[in-house]
Amino acid sequence: MDIPSYLDRIGYGGSTRVGEELLHVLHERHFRSVPFEDLDIHQNIPIQLDLAHLYQKIVLRRRGGFCYELNYLFAQLLRGLGFECQLVAARIFAEKDAWGPEFDHLALLVTLDEPWLVDVGYGDLFFFPKTISDQKIQGDRDKYYRIDRVEGDGFVLHESRDGNDFSKRYRFDLRPRRIEDFYAECTRKQESVDSYFVKNKICTLPTVRGRMTLFNDKFIETVDGVKTQSMIASTADLEILLATKFDILLNP
Repeated sequence: MDIPSYLDRIGYGGSTRVGEELLHVLHERHFRSVPFEDLDIHQNIPIQLDLAHLYQKIVLRRRGGFCYELNYLFAQLLRGLGFECQLVAARIFAEKDAWGPEFDHLALLVTLDEPWLVDVGYGDLFFFPKTISDQKIQGDRDKYYRIDRVEGDGFVLHESRDGNDFSKRYRFDLRPRRIEDFYAECTRKQESVDSYFVKNKICTLPTVRGRMTLFNDKFIETVDGVKTQSMIASTADLEILLATKFDILLNP
């Protein structure tokens, strides 16, 4: 991995002194610069959790990815800069008070003076890492987050719009994982007819004043809280939209 090229990809050219300030700014720059997207699945291109492949795709070709890709590659950047970083497994909260399967989501644990939850691969989540401190409410742009300890060595991440009414996002623990632990679930998400990512084409990125999202045949843009939606009529229109809005060339 060429660290300067990765930092250029996310628009960062400042100090690389390891610490909380650097972790926060890298997290925000990555979240703002690299789309959460599953477009390869809809082109029948296998998602490979191989660092050389991910570096080519995300840094050199300026694509995005989903959690296994984005957080795994971001972990290598952090380690390359000198951070103590490990992969952790999470289970996303689903409907009817149920949790997703083991290895449903890949997040990161960074240890400085205290442990931090790092996640640039969820889609629409926090801009800055969150300290893993039981029941502490932490603001983040227009949202609030709280991490609660549960039985055993587990934690649950909650999200709120007003700082009072919190909803569960995912459950995780602090056991270090290998990328191989996530292979089976990554494959299922690409191939199963029940997979959310097989059913839906997604590309989303925050903007200075809101967010822009491609969802199936729609383009949704939110600016200062006002949401507009337009239909994508053809493959040609899709490719133009991806190039102009997300700087993505599907077939370079």
